[in-house]
Amino acid sequence: MYKEIYDFAISRGIGSAGNTEKRDVAAYIELDREGNYRVLEARSKDERKQKVLCPKTPKHLAISPVCEKLKYIWPECAGNIQGKTEKIKHEEWISCMKKGAERSESIAIAYKFLNKIEDSPEMAQELWIKLESFKIKPGEFVSFRIDGKNLENETDWKEWFEEYCDDIIRSGSDEKMPGKKIVSCITGQKVDPIVGKFPKIMAPQTGSGVPVFSNDQSSVTGERCSFHSFGDSGSTACPMSKEETEIIKAGIEYLLTSENNHDNNFEIMYWFDNPDAFDLIKKAISIGDTDFDKLMDELEETTERSQGKEEKYTAALQTLITKEKEIELGKVGGNYYIMSFDVPAKGRLYLSDYHKDTYQNLKASIKKWYKDTTIIDSRSNFEYRITNLYAILLGLLEKKDVKKDVKDKFNQAKKELGMDIKNLLNAVISDQEIPVRILHKVSHRVDRDILEGKIIPDIFYLQLIKAYLIRKGDVEMENAMKLNKEYNGIYSKGYQCGRWLACMDYIQFLSAQKGVNVSIAKKYYKAMKKSPAKIFTMVNDNKEHYLGKLKSRSMFDKIFGEISNSLNGDIPAHFSIEEQAAFDLGYAQQRMVFMSTKNKTAENKEENENE
Repeated sequence: MYKEIYDFAISRGIGSAGNTEKRDVAAYIELDREGNYRVLEARSKDERKQKVLCPKTPKHLAISPVCEKLKYIWPECAGNIQGKTEKIKHEEWISCMKKGAERSESIAIAYKFLNKIEDSPEMAQELWIKLESFKIKPGEFVSFRIDGKNLENETDWKEWFEEYCDDIIRSGSDEKMPGKKIVSCITGQKVDPIVGKFPKIMAPQTGSGVPVFSNDQSSVTGERCSFHSFGDSGSTACPMSKEETEIIKAGIEYLLTSENNHDNNFEIMYWFDNPDAFDLIKKAISIGDTDFDKLMDELEETTERSQGKEEKYTAALQTLITKEKEIELGKVGGNYYIMSFDVPAKGRLYLSDYHKDTYQNLKASIKKWYKDTTIIDSRSNFEYRITNLYAILLGLLEKKDVKKDVKDKFNQAKKELGMDIKNLLNAVISDQEIPVRILHKVSHRVDRDILEGKIIPDIFYLQLIKAYLIRKGDVEMENAMKLNKEYNGIYSKGYQCGRWLACMDYIQFLSAQKGVNVSIAKKYYKAMKKSPAKIFTMVNDNKEHYLGKLKSRSMFDKIFGEISNSLNGDIPAHFSIEEQAAFDLGYAQQRMVFMSTKNKTAENKEENENE
């Protein structure tokens, strides 16, 4: 994973191979070219959101020039409790600035100011009071500005600083291997191994920071797998150079902080080889995304009216994938990369589930997802589709509290669905199977809807059922956007039995003169899904009784004939979970057809009696 992140950062020009770190600079001390103090400028909250790239020495907790914590610049500054550490760090910082002043004009100006303030306690006191008035804390970073230009943006100190850092590395090299190079696990090249601790990844998700690789063995034996590998420990357990770790650090920080490239709710970060690629992953999982609907509306307007609904939808989907005016997909090649991240505890970042595939396969998978989850409601001929993964999670929640915010809903989804969230994500972007546990949930919800008196279960459940069965190998189910009378796929027994129960329920309603106390569906639905042969025998005897009361029975005789031919007298004793799902789909789609007939009087009567 690190190799791909490294390549990504290099390809985008992200990060620096130098000794740098983004810091939250609280204030600047502005000086003139003679090192005279002009003014103290504190940065606003909004300004501090944009961290400043500052020099940082490779030694852990070492002092760095140009920008440092106030308590190290002046250990005796107002509000700070002087301690041994502060005094030592102050001396180290002064020494560092003195060395820099010998090679850098800009640092020399800042060092001249430090000498002046050292000789003038009154000036120091005035500045400390000013710092305190701006509520600058001793632990916050302070830097310098010379004639309006920030010192960290000057270039005349950078060559010296790199040499200064190299000296630190050489002085702190492992005595066991002085000057010995290692083979990098990132590039395969011989490099100087990083010395000391790995740099910390700084991002909102990581809190106070997480090391690129944890090699701290101060409190352990070194036998833990994260610290000890193939006889190596410390920095050599993850062999790479300092420059490589800095680039990896910058790459991860970019992925976790950019406007795109990550989703905190689904805990993933991703990128594309082609930086101009349309962000299909964001489209597939985003919350409240209306762009897709707008695009579909636009496509509907430009599609010939003579086309049927199904043809319109097919054309719209095809245009969505190929229309270069809106999204340039046709010319995009290369790969996409996606991985999960988790911050299980403070100071820990866990990367997992790394996946790489071609952009074209991603495009095909998401296109197929839209197609697989499409259901056409025969009552209105309206096309239902699942536009994003968030909609799935929301629809599967046991308790749908509308007052909860997005974060709370995701936390609830994690408790109820667990790892199935990641499995559903893979189903959307990688054309993988929908988890069977999801199907069990959906099947239970359909039973509940029918028991509560709903004529048609939530169409959302039917969409997931259809997609599940297709991905279990039932290719004929692809033609079941709406009722498919000729469906003869793997799970046709379940589908046709569902149609049969829908017919029985409907003719019972039509034949009743005083209404139905308990409908056949409400009474037998759940039982017939599990034990179809038993319930069929019990209920089928009533068929002729109900049909005999109708003014016209020809339509129903035809439907029962279709179902009988498909079943061929073979009604299983039990249904598998997949056959039960097909049962749900067959029942619902047949009921939709009945509710779309011209007999509006009967339709309205049924709806009123079941409210």
